[in-house]
Amino acid sequence: MTDIIKRLSALEKELFRDVWADVTYKDGTRKRVKMLDVLSLYTNGGTPPQIVDVSFIGDTSNQGILPDLVKYLIENNQ
Repeated sequence: MTDIIKRLSALEKELFRDVWADVTYKDGTRKRVKMLDVLSLYTNGGTPPQIVDVSFIGDTSNQGILPDLVKYLIENNQ
């Protein structure tokens, strides 16, 4: 029984390690990607995709300014 509890605790830690983003593109398609991957679309040069909406999944309280930065970049690149 303790092995199961340890494994579930490990899985729970993995779940909250990364913050995921549900993004909606201009054409209506939706995709779930890591928040940092969305941020890299706007910071690594090139033309970022046309994202019209984003919502985050996971605990963003320890992410500092990153969630707000992602939203800002999306809003200012439409």
